[in-house]
Amino acid sequence: MVTRATAIWIAAAASSVGAAGALVHGCGDDRAQVAAMIFQCDPTSPSANFDCGAGYTCYTATQALGGSFCVPKCDPATPSSCAGACTAAGECLTRCTVDDAKHGCTGGLSCVRTTVSPLESGADDGVCLAVNSLCADDQDCNSSVFNACSSDVSTIGLNVPLKGSFCIQTNCKADGTACTPGSSCIRNILGSLTQVPDVCAPNCVPHSPDDGGVRNYECVPGFLCLTTAFPQQTARVCAPGQAGWLCNDSLDCSAGKCQDWSDVSPSLAGLTACAPKCNTDDDCTRYDNGGNPTFISKLTCHAGGCRAQLTLLYADQCFQVGQPCSLDTGAACSDVRPFGGMPLASTDGGVPAAAGGRCLRGCANDGDCAPLTAVSHVPHLCDVVDHTCTPAVPFVAHCASDASCTGGLHCIPGLAACTRACSTESDCTNDPALGSAFTCPAGLCVPKKSSGEKAPASQCLSGTSDPMTGVCVSPSGWSCDDDAQCVSHNCKPIGPDSTDGRCE
Repeated sequence: MVTRATAIWIAAAASSVGAAGALVHGCGDDRAQVAAMIFQCDPTSPSANFDCGAGYTCYTATQALGGSFCVPKCDPATPSSCAGACTAAGECLTRCTVDDAKHGCTGGLSCVRTTVSPLESGADDGVCLAVNSLCADDQDCNSSVFNACSSDVSTIGLNVPLKGSFCIQTNCKADGTACTPGSSCIRNILGSLTQVPDVCAPNCVPHSPDDGGVRNYECVPGFLCLTTAFPQQTARVCAPGQAGWLCNDSLDCSAGKCQDWSDVSPSLAGLTACAPKCNTDDDCTRYDNGGNPTFISKLTCHAGGCRAQLTLLYADQCFQVGQPCSLDTGAACSDVRPFGGMPLASTDGGVPAAAGGRCLRGCANDGDCAPLTAVSHVPHLCDVVDHTCTPAVPFVAHCASDASCTGGLHCIPGLAACTRACSTESDCTNDPALGSAFTCPAGLCVPKKSSGEKAPASQCLSGTSDPMTGVCVSPSGWSCDDDAQCVSHNCKPIGPDSTDGRCE
């Protein structure tokens, strides 16, 4: 393999022949041409970064999808150090436009989509990567190995652009086939989870910073490591960075930015989650997946990004039942429905973690939960009902006093729930700790009702109630898992093997 460093040396040697030699042989200084070429690198080699040449590094996140290649180095803290997209590991990726016929990628690289948001698609909505093949759906994947399109196995939104996805390997569990090096059969790892697709997922690439800082785990843009989204679990495989999932960097997200939650409370500083761009709550509906939304799982528009209370619960959810928890090594992943059996959505919010387990830490008071609060960036209280450390989510955790609540909310006697008094609905919807999933029927902010529950339209999450039955119902495009939840009385499954659907 001719490395980039070798090619530069050859070009430089040719230029040293001199002007006379250049006229005779037609040679000149080809270093500029070499700089525009793409060179593969071997991530298993200890000299991989050296082989790429000075100022370059070996980008390995695509190893299992097509190959590793050399890219310029950059400084994540200095955006101007990269003309394209600078990854958290300091790799400068070339930006491109998916729907542009020329797309701007050279050397056989492909323009891979980095956002599925219709509000963000257009110029520079992709990056140039070494992948086996691009696709919009399974029909575009003709390889005997990479036989399905990533767009068809990830529930990342309704009516979102799919062109610029890439082909992946499927049926590894069902067929007993081995995954390509650098990837794992995700069903073998997370087999107890009903919503996990049978695909080979790229493994997360570990990066240790030169300054001795915290190691990060990298995936291709638009994907993130499951240990990032659900920090209690240990399976380091990549998955699409869905709305509301915890993230470290905006390149982790399949849509939107990695939005900070410190506006809710200073105690939430450091908590960041994928937030697709929005102007109204309606812009967030397309990202609701996994069944009938509840006030916990419903994505609403906040500060220009889609957000849900469910994000706060990810700090305690886990996959490998019976295994130690990453953030709380004194606890093990327990095979219980998260948070006392309370449904996060009718089918648990469409997130694998909700169908797995919960890391349980017993407690006597809030102080016992302080270490977990510090490491997760999510305020935990000692639930007065089940005496376990629980994220301080309104109407999920049972509080003991105002000190247990975040965002200036109060612990209401009799309810043991964190909320606030109100005189109008806007008092609830404008509160960053509550939002538009709450309403004010009787002087107190309370959660709106899910479709299928009885309530007047003003107290329904959907804003619509059936005039004949008085039951909340959802309009077209809303997530559902039962015909009775829809205005149309038709909940169409999103896939042949799925119990989740969208209202027609």
